[in-house]
Amino acid sequence: MPNLRVEQENAGQQIRIDIEEEEVAMSGGWGEPKSAPSPPQRLFPALNYLFEKTRGFVSASMLAMKAKSFDDGLYAAVDLMAHEGVSTFAGKRHLVAEVLRRMVAQNAGDPSSGATVLAAACLRGGSQIDLPPQLKARADQMLTNFDSSFLSKPLGFYAWTRELIMLFQHDRILQSMIPDSSFASAISVMRQSDDLKRAYLAYLNLTSKLTNPLTNCGLANALSSPEWAASGMDIAFFPPSRSHESELMDRVMSGGGQIGESLIDELLARVKSGQLQLMPTEHSGWYDWQLYALEPLAILERMPEAKHLDTTAKYRKRLDDLFKGLYALTRETHVKQLAMAFGAGMPPVTVMPDLRVEPLPSFYLRRASSYAYIRFALQGIFGAEELSKVRRVDPDVQPTMSLWEEMAYMENLFLGAHAVACEDLGMDSFCNLAAIDVARLDPAKEIFLDWRTRVLQDPDVSRDGRMMVPVSVNAAGEVQVWCFLGWSSAKLKVSFKDGQFGRLVRLSDDGTEEAMEQHLCKVSDATYFAAYPVMCEAWIKPSKVMIRTDFRAHCDRYNNEREIIASLTSSV
Repeated sequence: MPNLRVEQENAGQQIRIDIEEEEVAMSGGWGEPKSAPSPPQRLFPALNYLFEKTRGFVSASMLAMKAKSFDDGLYAAVDLMAHEGVSTFAGKRHLVAEVLRRMVAQNAGDPSSGATVLAAACLRGGSQIDLPPQLKARADQMLTNFDSSFLSKPLGFYAWTRELIMLFQHDRILQSMIPDSSFASAISVMRQSDDLKRAYLAYLNLTSKLTNPLTNCGLANALSSPEWAASGMDIAFFPPSRSHESELMDRVMSGGGQIGESLIDELLARVKSGQLQLMPTEHSGWYDWQLYALEPLAILERMPEAKHLDTTAKYRKRLDDLFKGLYALTRETHVKQLAMAFGAGMPPVTVMPDLRVEPLPSFYLRRASSYAYIRFALQGIFGAEELSKVRRVDPDVQPTMSLWEEMAYMENLFLGAHAVACEDLGMDSFCNLAAIDVARLDPAKEIFLDWRTRVLQDPDVSRDGRMMVPVSVNAAGEVQVWCFLGWSSAKLKVSFKDGQFGRLVRLSDDGTEEAMEQHLCKVSDATYFAAYPVMCEAWIKPSKVMIRTDFRAHCDRYNNEREIIASLTSSV
């Protein structure tokens, strides 16, 4: 039989995507579904269950989970580099300890809360330093109060190792907001040392790029202006970073308004309406770039691929769920640094869409751009040589690539997914919108297609992603949290809209081509299984804020999503 080829017509082809079937059972973990009443989703801690159904189709969630695993490891590695220092970057732990040593040498009886904050951070961060008895007593009391707060819990990847736990708590203490006058001694010490001042400003620059611009200037203004004078304004030694979610909360509440029942739904609604623009500015850090990559999930109809896609309301609802779930997972990576707000002879040929990846090329392109941003931002701070000496932190496997190599790999992986998604839709790449040379597409495509054949063996994709991340605290002391409860699967129904698929070409053995008549073609639907995150938002007692391992064990004790949420919000 001669070979057949479907030729796509780039100008007019349109793929229709609907949700044909959703899982209706519920699983509390890896076991069989439990007998209690269930919500419409079945929850899975990781994506392994869905791999058997994919038939070579890569859903956006698989790539997103790959990215999440890498992002956590990257952030952990960079945070450790910044904490302990490398040849091109002075460690912040040593910086804080040296500032405190000089403060104590100048005034052993320094009563300021600034000295107490630095002393508490040094004790918790593992720095060896002799403290005057009174200062030691104040620092111990601060640590007692700190340990009783949910703010001390090492969320996200910070619970992986003892070093990361100490780093997390060291930096969280240094985010304490106190009057700027309390840092007068620290400012005086750093003004007398160009090395200390340079190291301090370098760390502020790093965090503003690694996460986002800072909520306050810390000691930067005082160190750069000889005329600086204390104003009584509250600042932090190492300030946290701003985010769209904290700014929205602050803006609405400062105006006497109130967010509705759900902050994440409010964010999604504002992105859809255009009230909230996620495009990074010249001052944005990596967090903004990551969120910008999520925007196409909420406003797919405004993306370049929209004219090639006809999506139903059910599928768009799933993209909304994907937006919300990935937003929460992205915040967790940055949890330490982000501020909280308060014919004849031949049978008919069956033709169906053949997708290799979920057709969301804008999402993939923007994710590639986010890796280009952070790679060159870190290159400017540490240098490619230092980044080539370290690997991302991973609790389960030993990465085979250096951090420098793997950042480039992740950029090309998502650029390749973009190229393949464009091909599957019969459209030209629009990588020029991200200032990316079209010559990079083919090599990147090969990287993605190679990874696609090995998805089953990639530990990054099969991790248990369940987690809890705090967002804000209300006047009653309750903590607003976003909880990622697991993955739900959906069966996608993909078809050529109005049966228009281009033209079918018959290839003879002698190499000649002949267009086949449309009536010889039977147009059929294709089905693919895709994963979508299930998340919830709740107000809980501070004592119920949980690290990853505790939250996952907590979820496994309950039958379904409703029970998990009820247990979190109960007064018990």
